[in-house]
Amino acid sequence: MTDDFAKEEKEEILPPPHNNNSEVAVETPIITSEYLKANTKIRGWLILFLISLSCGGLISAIAPIATFNLSECGGSIALAMTDVVIGIMMLGMAIYILYSFINRRPDTVFAAKTYIITAFVSNLSEFLIGIIYGSDTLDTKEMAQIFKSLIFSVIWFLYLIYSKHVAEIIPKSYRKKFIGNYILIIALAVIPSTLFAIGIYEITSRQDQITENINKLSSQLQENERTDGKIIFTIPDIYKCEETETDGFKVYNLETALDLVSITLLSDYDSDDSKKNFIEYWEASKPQDINEYEHEIVTDEVRTINNYKYFYRVTKIVIDETEQYWQYALLFDDKKQKICVISMLDYNTETRFLEFIKGIKFL
Repeated sequence: MTDDFAKEEKEEILPPPHNNNSEVAVETPIITSEYLKANTKIRGWLILFLISLSCGGLISAIAPIATFNLSECGGSIALAMTDVVIGIMMLGMAIYILYSFINRRPDTVFAAKTYIITAFVSNLSEFLIGIIYGSDTLDTKEMAQIFKSLIFSVIWFLYLIYSKHVAEIIPKSYRKKFIGNYILIIALAVIPSTLFAIGIYEITSRQDQITENINKLSSQLQENERTDGKIIFTIPDIYKCEETETDGFKVYNLETALDLVSITLLSDYDSDDSKKNFIEYWEASKPQDINEYEHEIVTDEVRTINNYKYFYRVTKIVIDETEQYWQYALLFDDKKQKICVISMLDYNTETRFLEFIKGIKFL
């Protein structure tokens, strides 16, 4: 019995048999979207990046639509639509990138880099155009804003490359590119380029048409008629007419011999026949010294003449107790998407002005 007890005690203190496979193997997890969503959290600078990207995409889509103006694009719808299409595509990309980060898609970082490069190229193009053409296209404030956007594009691009947090959210070994990413890049290059090329062609064709109209009509015009290829107007009796070139527009200045009455008119391509558009033209045409004198708007109406719709506004200006009337109209031809701007400074109202615009015809 004593031997049995000793044997049991000896068995209890014997070390376990050596086993090379006694260590438990640690399995490497398979990285999937579900695994990353469960084990990583979007925070810090990445949240700021996604907010910035979402706001930028929204602004890119809204701004070109809100400021859509054919006159700034030579009357070409295709050229005007270039920025609109780019903006809509940028918004779509921003929404997809936000969705991709939340759902940890393999192409997330590649899509984000594509967005940033697209924004950088777009802003750089505007910046270079502003440098080449100066204040005719962008003012100093707009140039500074574009420059800031370029700097932030570089910063965010470097952030996507070197951020440890981004590498944690979307590990480099997990990242992939899909055929849809390449189709998007091709679309970003081809669609805006095609619209731009069509727009340039339209502008060139219209300019050729204008030149052809001028050449065709030059021999048919009466002595008191003038044309810029888009409109024909008649010079009233006792007026002299001078033609000047301003920002690529032919501007006609008509004055009486005693300089008591003056008329200025020009034509352009524009399809926006809204009151807002009229007010923008009116504000841009206001005499520089008008605020130095007592003035008030006495007529503000929408009228029709020769089947053309036009906005008509009369401002009474009192100078040294003498009343003058600044008459201003924006005449629309909806079918041809053209406008004629007429500004007249007179000591009377309406009669001479209406007689003059009756003689205006769109080509």
